[in-house]
Amino acid sequence: MASVGDKLREAREAKGLSLSEAAAMTRIPRTTLRLIESGRFDEFRNDVFIKGHIRSYARELGIPTEPIISAYEKAVGLRAPSAESIELLRSSVVVSNAK
Repeated sequence: MASVGDKLREAREAKGLSLSEAAAMTRIPRTTLRLIESGRFDEFRNDVFIKGHIRSYARELGIPTEPIISAYEKAVGLRAPSAESIELLRSSVVVSNAK
């Protein structure tokens, strides 16, 4: 199975784009795109930013975003919060706002 980076690189190459052209098109630095395509997600400090870059890159390449984000999350061991943890968070916000 192809990795997230492989899928993005293959889509870019299928469109005949160089990494520099993709960087200009997405306004994402070329070095960032290179790290994404090589699967070096540990080089990034914040998961929110990398997910945003992957989503933007996929959108520009015409790849459905949700499957690629899910594949990224699976690759790095992220998972969506459970309904229980969301409810717990909501209830703690309500309690803290009531003070």
